[in-house]
Amino acid sequence: MHNSEIFNFGKELLDRGEIFSLVSIVDAPGSSPGKPGFKMIVKENGETIGTVGGGALEFILTKEALKAIEEGKPRMFSKDLIDIGMSCGGSVVAFIDVIGVKDRIYIFGAGHIGYSLYNFLKSFPFKIFIVDDREEFAKSEKFPDANIIKEDMVEFSKKLDIKERDFVVIVSREHAIDFRVVKEILKKERFPFYLGLIGSKNKAKEFKEKLKSEGFPDEKIEKIHSPIGIDINAITPDEIAISIIAELIKEKNSRSSSLQK
Repeated sequence: MHNSEIFNFGKELLDRGEIFSLVSIVDAPGSSPGKPGFKMIVKENGETIGTVGGGALEFILTKEALKAIEEGKPRMFSKDLIDIGMSCGGSVVAFIDVIGVKDRIYIFGAGHIGYSLYNFLKSFPFKIFIVDDREEFAKSEKFPDANIIKEDMVEFSKKLDIKERDFVVIVSREHAIDFRVVKEILKKERFPFYLGLIGSKNKAKEFKEKLKSEGFPDEKIEKIHSPIGIDINAITPDEIAISIIAELIKEKNSRSSSLQK
């Protein structure tokens, strides 16, 4: 398959809103089945289009591509082929890119602030999840472009599979719910890229002291953005949502800048 065909297939996947990985051989010193310029698309389900040389090399690069999709970030791969059971004696360097990734944002609370936040976020490249157990709030008519999760917020946070690229915003109806959701997020092996909790400076201080007293490590507690948002003396739900989005953009762009260095 020619690279032009692979790129056309990739465009079709993007048009369908699918996420995939593009594996490219960038160097292959010595004897190797994969040559510089060889490309392969790997879909989320493991299906491949194109080839990077076949055999054990392609099998391992497919696994690496699926890991890249799971993490939502590109990676380099470099290996002597003898180390993967190939006796041809060469080596290979590949770049594995992830295409079509949207950062996930989980908004706990479908009240006034959650609704305003959703309306502003629609124009940004986020995959939005709204979490609330109240039927009258978590409605598809209210959040037509979001993934709505009508479950108890604490129970859902317990089973949520957090990824390091995720954004979590907690703007629920009760301080008790906020605290329990934060605790469940902090218990997880992986920490989200952004964790924000609504509340005053006093509430934030009280929560952080309570978390510390329950044994949560300082390095995790200090990563919580609380009070949430950039300080613009926000009062209305729209103003609070704008302050939160400003902070999200600031953090998101700082990540992009660090990856480019």
